[in-house]
Amino acid sequence: MYSHRFFAIALGLSVSQMLPAAQPAGIEFFESKIRPVLVQHCYSCHSKDAKRLRGGLRLDTREGVLRGGDSGKIIVPGKPSESLLIQALRHRGEPAMPPKGKLPDSVIADFERWIALGAPDPRRETAVSRRLSNAPDDREDFWAFRPLTKPAIPTVDSPWPHNEVDHFILDKLQSKGLAPAEDADRFVLLRRVYFDLIGLPPTPEQLEAFARDKSPDAFAKVVDRLLASPHFGERWGRHWLDLARYADSNGGDINATYTNAWRYRDYVIEAFNEDKPYDEFVIEQLAGDLLPAKTDAERDEQLIATGFLVLGAKMLSERDKEKLRMDVVDEQIDTVGRVFLGLTLGCARCHEHKFDPIPVEDYYALAGIFRSTLTISGSILGNVVISGWSKQRLSMPPELAAKRQELEKQLAQYTAQKTEAQQLLASLKKQKKNTADTEAKLKELIGRIDELKRKMPPIPMAMAVRDVPSPSDCRITIRGNVHRLGKTVPRGFLTLFEDGTIQPTIDPSTSGRLELARWLVRTPLVPRVMVNRIWHHLFGAGLVRSVDDFGNRGDRPSHPELLDYLAGKFVEEHWSVKKMIRRLVLSRTYQLSTHATPLAKAKDPENIWFGRRNRRHLDAESLRDAMLAISGVLDQKQGGSTIAGIGDKARRRSTEAFFRRSIYLPIIRTDVEPMLEIFDFPNPGMVTGRRAVTNVPAQALFLLNSPFVRQRSEETVNQIMAHAGSTEERIEAAYLRIVNRRPSAAEQAKALAFFKAISESEEIAREGWVDFCQALFASTQFRFVE
Repeated sequence: MYSHRFFAIALGLSVSQMLPAAQPAGIEFFESKIRPVLVQHCYSCHSKDAKRLRGGLRLDTREGVLRGGDSGKIIVPGKPSESLLIQALRHRGEPAMPPKGKLPDSVIADFERWIALGAPDPRRETAVSRRLSNAPDDREDFWAFRPLTKPAIPTVDSPWPHNEVDHFILDKLQSKGLAPAEDADRFVLLRRVYFDLIGLPPTPEQLEAFARDKSPDAFAKVVDRLLASPHFGERWGRHWLDLARYADSNGGDINATYTNAWRYRDYVIEAFNEDKPYDEFVIEQLAGDLLPAKTDAERDEQLIATGFLVLGAKMLSERDKEKLRMDVVDEQIDTVGRVFLGLTLGCARCHEHKFDPIPVEDYYALAGIFRSTLTISGSILGNVVISGWSKQRLSMPPELAAKRQELEKQLAQYTAQKTEAQQLLASLKKQKKNTADTEAKLKELIGRIDELKRKMPPIPMAMAVRDVPSPSDCRITIRGNVHRLGKTVPRGFLTLFEDGTIQPTIDPSTSGRLELARWLVRTPLVPRVMVNRIWHHLFGAGLVRSVDDFGNRGDRPSHPELLDYLAGKFVEEHWSVKKMIRRLVLSRTYQLSTHATPLAKAKDPENIWFGRRNRRHLDAESLRDAMLAISGVLDQKQGGSTIAGIGDKARRRSTEAFFRRSIYLPIIRTDVEPMLEIFDFPNPGMVTGRRAVTNVPAQALFLLNSPFVRQRSEETVNQIMAHAGSTEERIEAAYLRIVNRRPSAAEQAKALAFFKAISESEEIAREGWVDFCQALFASTQFRFVE
């Protein structure tokens, strides 16, 4: 019998070529986990500002770290176990660093992971040629901090554009001596828009229907149907969960289960399905608990939204509770900065921001807001106070509330009777009297109490924040040390946008989160950043490619006028994400093919000017969900908790949730579903606006050897056998179903030759069909979207 590995080669279905992994996530890890530790514990002896450089070692630049010191090289990128730095941090012999005491194991683990990632480090010995200061001229000069402009739509002498987006793109292409590529094939275009908007492939019937529809608005009708699909929120909600560092467990030192995180996930999905205005979406996540609510349901929704601030990983066993409190504040500030503003605010915790006009005072103005927000709580485990996270009670449906009230009344009665019986039993034992009847009565009461507790409807809870009882301003911590305090900084906002009109006053009796949220959506960066994220997910690269960094260290926009035009439209159209997506996918730019002319390859090899479509990998969830959908076993149930059994890997991968869309799989920070992890699922503890994209042997091996893929192939064969007759028809059906196109004549001939060679028995023939479908699932045609 032929193996599916052989068949993949025989058909010419290429599997993979090595591509470099993207680096942004590694740089973000360095900035959030490594640099602050170096600043606090190492720079006093190992930087250019040290009074005396110890051991000839500088740790304030990448070159210094790689060069090492008097003892030789301190790191071997990619090999933490061979790195002297890790031995020093673990205090295994000399030198032991820091000399004053060993760092927590979790911090050392961060250094090990950083080295394993290749020790990414943006610092350079050569000074930045022009670093932004806090001077007004610099603030006004940098593009990202300027107010939104209203650029005119360029005039182009061509009938090519479909809408105003195309005018901007064509104008830039022509200025570079380039022309746009040809339009994409209709099957290619339909597959593209299905995956982009709902994360699932079209069915053969949907492909055929679109091919037959010759009306001018055929594509617009498809787009409108997909935007209205409940699957839209699952696709675009997952993009947001990457930013919200969503997970169903804490990770860190104590990987406790986030029992109610799913409520936030469902809130996000519903928000995108309802096209909640983005400014409202932002405000609810930062300050939903402080907003007025007309109904219990609205209040619940707003509370659940603030789970955004709670989801980050926390060192729950940290004994220094003030350090834990400020670490949580730092994580919140860093997340808010990256997600909404595209700025690395966390860099200003220990020092003035090295690249952007963010002074330490601005950081602690924000820190006062989040330090006045209750995010963590405490519980006692033995003699140790273990921190938890803030929760808030949600409303119950009236019928359940009434049932709970009645059961609580009965429970109180039985509990009182139990107390009386216990007292009577104790008295009888003292008097050495017969206790049999009383013991039987007590046993009966305990049974009734246990039964009532089992019947008791649980109180719905949400991960949610609230203001502390006494909000206050925050003092600067010297070099990030919470026990070395500087001056007090009044709560406030970033001064880089200060223009005398958008700095609201904070009510001293509140944290200031609501004022912060309302201020954020009035800044020019919030609409720019979100529009750029939408563009990135539709075109494969943002107008600003560093989607999480709009600061001086990030990329400059390729089309600044288009970015501001779209940001202005976004606000003008009531912050509608769906309207923005519709505008972009109906542009001719979105509908181009991936084929580049020799001139375009030479003058624009990275497709900076969007003269063609970027060929893109299917992300992990789309790959998995597509296999489930194609094989006919996808459970389309939406919402609800799926965390039962998450502590048991075998149970988790055999439950009903396993056949649902990947967004509903439990995300365990120390044990992400292997298929997702292999195909570049992001670190759920970090803000990720642009996922790493790799093409490594492990991915091809998974597709060729995984029981999951084999089972989906078998189920796909069942679908094909039920709807197609001849071998030729079945081959075509397989191609249409899996790669969303018909086979070429050469592919059809190779497949027919393959099946002719294995037709000696029905059993072998069926296995051959399974091999055939698995080969298609492993092919680049399936794994990539043109």
